[in-house]
Amino acid sequence: MAVVSFETNDILRCGHGATAGAIDPTTLFYAQSRGLDATAAERMIVRGFFEQVVAKIEDETIRERVLAALARRIGTSEQQEQAA
Repeated sequence: MAVVSFETNDILRCGHGATAGAIDPTTLFYAQSRGLDATAAERMIVRGFFEQVVAKIEDETIRERVLAALARRIGTSEQQEQAA
């Protein structure tokens, strides 16, 4: 595990980036045009985003824990397929 420390003056130079926002309406429309209701389409899009990010986690235990936490919040791919 890496430890990161900052000197007092470094805080002023630190930046934080995050992506947050609404789901692209075109992407949502496309998913819905394939037979998904709005809620299922949103969950599928969000899950797809997170699965790409989580796939980059090298530690399998951590990756599984993150996926389990996501499943509790947005369901699993298998649940999505059963609902469709």
